[in-house]
Amino acid sequence: DRGIWPWDQACYALASVDLWWTLLHDPASYFSYISEAVLRCRAPGISVIGQFFVPLGQTFGSIERFLLLSIFIQSYLCLFLLGATIQRLETRSRLCPYLAILILAATPLFADMSRTFLVEQLQLLSVIYVYWVLVGFEDRGASASFSHLLIAVSLGLAAKISSPLYCLVPACFVLYKLIRRPLIDLLPGKLRERILALVAAAFLLPVAFWYVHNLEYVLFAARDLSVGTMAGYYGSAEPIPQKLIHWIQDLARFSLVPAMYYLLPLLVVIPLYLKFKEKSLRSGIMIAAVLQSLVVLLVLSLSVPEDVRYVYGILPSLIVVYTVLVSTIRNQIYLVSALAVFLIQFIAVSLSSFGNLQNGLPLLTRYINHETKILSLPGAKVDELNRLVRLAAASYREGYRIVLGVNYPWLNPNTLGFYAARAKLDGLNWFSIESWKVDMQESELPAWFSTRKKVLFITLSPRAMDEEKSVPFANRLNKSALEYVEVRGKKIPFESDSGLLIYKIP
Repeated sequence: DRGIWPWDQACYALASVDLWWTLLHDPASYFSYISEAVLRCRAPGISVIGQFFVPLGQTFGSIERFLLLSIFIQSYLCLFLLGATIQRLETRSRLCPYLAILILAATPLFADMSRTFLVEQLQLLSVIYVYWVLVGFEDRGASASFSHLLIAVSLGLAAKISSPLYCLVPACFVLYKLIRRPLIDLLPGKLRERILALVAAAFLLPVAFWYVHNLEYVLFAARDLSVGTMAGYYGSAEPIPQKLIHWIQDLARFSLVPAMYYLLPLLVVIPLYLKFKEKSLRSGIMIAAVLQSLVVLLVLSLSVPEDVRYVYGILPSLIVVYTVLVSTIRNQIYLVSALAVFLIQFIAVSLSSFGNLQNGLPLLTRYINHETKILSLPGAKVDELNRLVRLAAASYREGYRIVLGVNYPWLNPNTLGFYAARAKLDGLNWFSIESWKVDMQESELPAWFSTRKKVLFITLSPRAMDEEKSVPFANRLNKSALEYVEVRGKKIPFESDSGLLIYKIP
């Protein structure tokens, strides 16, 4: 993928590059940069991990490729840890771990998240990690389990501020088991337990410090993105039953056998029945997984946004329930049939994700077409962005403010900032980028421009704006700003097939 990374991907990539640059050139301010300058309302975990892949990208010619390598490693760990979790669950067949792995790998959103520089894969890993801790608690012991739980929760919080929601119930089950043990059992005794406790502290303390330091921003972001102004751009407030149906339908699109999601009420009854019938580990884990799924669905139904990525963290819980239910059926034909169905889905998803199954087999692709629409854009505009960065850097040296008058997937402050940060690694002067608020009114434009002298204004032609369907609510403001600038600015020659327009305003 040699395309341009849009909004959130570029934001996290920009932070990764800036962190690596700061570590090399200004190590004294590195930790303050993480706590204050990077993503104050977004957990920085993916960027902190990604920074160590930046030098590999420099060496081999593609920073994006090696940032995605970090995501691929997280994807592999998700599959490996999920298989290990199911293997410990007293299932009656050796094939059950492979079924669980296949279900997750065959999910269209897993394919998307495995090649997209976003936080969901690290969040998913933390959720599966908590289940792994719960399943192996008795074998591992209280001290080691406590340390592993701290690492898992720290990873989740480092990935995304909403992560505790997706592992709340299994984490509470682990805490309940810990509370029932004598306090002496929680203290690390063996050398391995002491090392693990130190690792847990190394994960927990920086994450806790970041949250305490940025608590005001985190709370504001959590509210704004769930029921506030920004949430309105990603969904609408509706009655809880209607929202619940929406989320279950989204889950159903992940599978060729959507009944496994539509039958959620039945999945509540069966584990309860098994719990009373047999006092086993797997029945308790199933109860935890079902409760966890219902908690997430209820919370999502109370919030405004409707991004399909929000149900991604439920998948481990549903896979645990589904896999164990299949294993309780004594006839192996059901397990083999499930393996066959998800193997077909995995092949279809793999072909579809590389563009080889877009028009064929409509019965298969009905439920596996990608729903995220967040993959990066074609690479035809990469050259234009690179030339734009060089022009902006030269203008910034001359004292010009760089103002971006549009906010589209391929041309926005995050994407342009990421390209500028990459160029800074190669010795090009860095420049800061300004843009206006999404909710700014047309009447505010004159006052906004009057406070800014010597502006390099970057925008798109009206025709190019009309072709951009991703942010229709912003086009009116963008066109008004362009009309304002055309009268007061001087157009700079810039060859562009994408409608790029550049003006210098004295």
